[in-house]
Amino acid sequence: MALLPPFPDFPLLCATLFSLLLCFKLVKLFTVKRRRAGSAPDLPTPPGRLPIIGHLHLLFDKSRSLHEIYGELADKYGPAMMLQLGFRRVLVVSSWEMAKECFTTSDLAFSNRPRNSAAKHLAYDSTMFGFAPYGDYWRQMRNITTVEMLSNRRVESFKQVRESEIGARVNHIDSLWQNNQQRPVKLEARKLLSELTFNTVTRTVAGAGYVVGGSEEDSKARETADCTREMLDLLAAFVVSDFLPLLEFLDINGCIAVMKRVAGNLNALIGRCVAEHRRQKASGFRDGDHDFIDVLLSLVGKDTEADTVVKTTAL
Repeated sequence: MALLPPFPDFPLLCATLFSLLLCFKLVKLFTVKRRRAGSAPDLPTPPGRLPIIGHLHLLFDKSRSLHEIYGELADKYGPAMMLQLGFRRVLVVSSWEMAKECFTTSDLAFSNRPRNSAAKHLAYDSTMFGFAPYGDYWRQMRNITTVEMLSNRRVESFKQVRESEIGARVNHIDSLWQNNQQRPVKLEARKLLSELTFNTVTRTVAGAGYVVGGSEEDSKARETADCTREMLDLLAAFVVSDFLPLLEFLDINGCIAVMKRVAGNLNALIGRCVAEHRRQKASGFRDGDHDFIDVLLSLVGKDTEADTVVKTTAL
């Protein structure tokens, strides 16, 4: 009896594999069409979608800002359209009616946040309140934030901090004017207002000792301000692997490495602050006015997970 050959003929093997792939594709296409039958039609999708990258190439135009590109696409394809950005499907809405529909009528459908590099590396793997997925943890953090941080009673309790910082900025401007022999002085308004905002927020969250600008600035406050600014810039950075996950290990534009460095610096800074609050609380030193970290420490335990919750919520 003749034995079968150990390997099939190569052309026959290729034809067989091609037939199987074609059948699989047809079955999948037929299944998807049946599933979508009777449902609402797909949203308009701009032409020019390319393999793998989708519509990403439409968003790169140095002569226009991103919102201008979206506005031009909305003028052509309507107030709601679907873009394929790499491996992600993105819904773009460009009218207040559509935004209201998304965030009021259909708010639960849009309640989750997409996982991306910023959420992973800067937000403690989506533990930070603004990046946490919708669920029990998110609801608890929202309740703590609204009741303990943003309530009228809490905002009024920090009135002295706001008055103190505004007074310090006014005195700083007056000293510049006096030093210039009472002649007009040029001021960088953006720098002045950013320092005012940073000092007010950090004193509200972490207490005194975090002051930038003027004669009272210290190195710890400046380091915290610089790290915070870097973090905010990175939150808006374009990371290739967010849309093409297979390229994460390459870190093409180097954003992930920078995120890890900034996250490490911020974690060390806020970690020292939390540890100092715990030490002062244990010694009875913080029996007076409480900042937001004091409130958080009174609501959580003393383990490592509790410290992570405090750090992410404070940030």
